[in-house]
Amino acid sequence: MNFFTSRNDILSLPLTEQERTHTSRQRHAYHVFLSQFCTKYKALSIQQKKDLLIELRVMRPDAHDFDDSDEDSVLTVAMPAAGDIMRAASKVWRDSGLDLKAAWRERANRLNLRPPNNGNFEAVPDYVNDEVLIESLSGEWKYLVSILKLSTTMNITKWRPTSISTYVYGNERVTVDSQNYRTFFISHLLKLSIFGSPLYSKLLDHEIMYRRRRETIVFIYSHRRMSELFTFGGLSGAEFYKNGLKYVSCAKVNLRDRRGRNIIGYVMDEDRVSLKMKVEGEDDLIVIRRPEYDTHDGRFLYNTANVRQRGSYEMTQLWPIRMKLNNSGQSNYMLSAYSYVDDEVPDEMEAWI
Repeated sequence: MNFFTSRNDILSLPLTEQERTHTSRQRHAYHVFLSQFCTKYKALSIQQKKDLLIELRVMRPDAHDFDDSDEDSVLTVAMPAAGDIMRAASKVWRDSGLDLKAAWRERANRLNLRPPNNGNFEAVPDYVNDEVLIESLSGEWKYLVSILKLSTTMNITKWRPTSISTYVYGNERVTVDSQNYRTFFISHLLKLSIFGSPLYSKLLDHEIMYRRRRETIVFIYSHRRMSELFTFGGLSGAEFYKNGLKYVSCAKVNLRDRRGRNIIGYVMDEDRVSLKMKVEGEDDLIVIRRPEYDTHDGRFLYNTANVRQRGSYEMTQLWPIRMKLNNSGQSNYMLSAYSYVDDEVPDEMEAWI
């Protein structure tokens, strides 16, 4: 059974779905052949597929599957495996004459000359000027702030899901409990504005926890860093006022005191190696060394140098603000919020007094 017998057959084949939608313009002859071979193979009946593989000597005529889940099961003719199909295609290619391979190269060249369909802009439209960009970024930023505000000021007890949900951040599986989880869309331009250009250049080394071609996992630890990154035009995405309280987004920690009691702390500030957190009953911020993060296992190492700097607390768990930022723009985050009565006088109002 030979699908492709002449140059005319190869060049006159209708475009497959993959050939129509493939964005590459550097395809090779064998890749184009393989796509057409698989298309033809899928159109065969099961028996025709087996006959073809037997004819090409990549499957034995007496090959059988045995279902050992049932003592009374019988032998059945083996189903072709994916590896069998690839070996069959490779054998057909090797057995093809130079004229047929030349025809496949010609088809590949013709496909490579088709107009691009990757969706990339070739130039910025003339009417997209600085004013248009600022208007677009401002609209996106205000929308993102509205999402962050809802997550920061919402009643977590009221809105907590009834079922347990687990999400993956790099090599870590995180269960939603006392944090707020939210999906959102962020454009590349807004991502550059927040995290810097080159992308993520405004982040510190310990804030980029996982990076792959399509996604980046960012950990933000303190309210101060959240405010630095997420404030534009005087509008903050890290702090909000509601019902007489100030709500801030930050990392959350579980501490154990000398008596073995668990106490929750909220990270308000940080330096190069330490976290500075607000703990109920303490007038000053508690300073504890930031735990190391094992990127391979996806977990914090609490049993290392978590030396208390003030008071008598030991860190047992840390929930940073986690952000999964996908190149497609579809992203999500998990954050904690802390609320308190803010009676401080803003700097710009001191001149009024």
